[in-house]
Amino acid sequence: MKIMLTIILSLVSVFGYSCSCKDWFDTSVLERINQTDQIFEGIVNEVTTLDDKTLTIEFLLKRKIKGVDSLDVIVIQTSSGMCGSEFKQGENWLIFSNSNYTGVCSGNFQLFQNSFSEFPVSKASEKYKFYISKLQKFLNELSDLKTQREFVELDKNDMIIAKGEIGADKNPVNGWFYKNSVIKN
Repeated sequence: MKIMLTIILSLVSVFGYSCSCKDWFDTSVLERINQTDQIFEGIVNEVTTLDDKTLTIEFLLKRKIKGVDSLDVIVIQTSSGMCGSEFKQGENWLIFSNSNYTGVCSGNFQLFQNSFSEFPVSKASEKYKFYISKLQKFLNELSDLKTQREFVELDKNDMIIAKGEIGADKNPVNGWFYKNSVIKN
């Protein structure tokens, strides 16, 4: 009985305090991009404890994709608990942040020595190859974007799952089509 109670309490504590994240692979790449304020590749320059719940991370920007065009350095925050991200000085990351905050559920990628544009999709599991290849394609197009243009995303059956225009400021313009609904911006 004691062993069973210990197992149950352990499971409750693990699952009771774990993060519940949206699976980004179930969201269109363009919807994810449009719902993110800042997207960039950067090297962790400094990690500072702000308080018992918050860390600040200073990134040296290597590649500016969205929302950081005029910056060379950006400081973002993350939780110091389970739902935060762990960053160490010198690490290279692809970061998705909103209002200068990121966390485990933001879907960041540690890049090691590469840029995400060089990320070896062939090494990803079969489940994620299609999504990661689309993410690479659209982030490359977005980082080079100078004028407003239309973006279209297809699923594996060549059906449109997202469509709309992104402005030179790299933000969505007008109404966007996502799967079966129109989202107004």
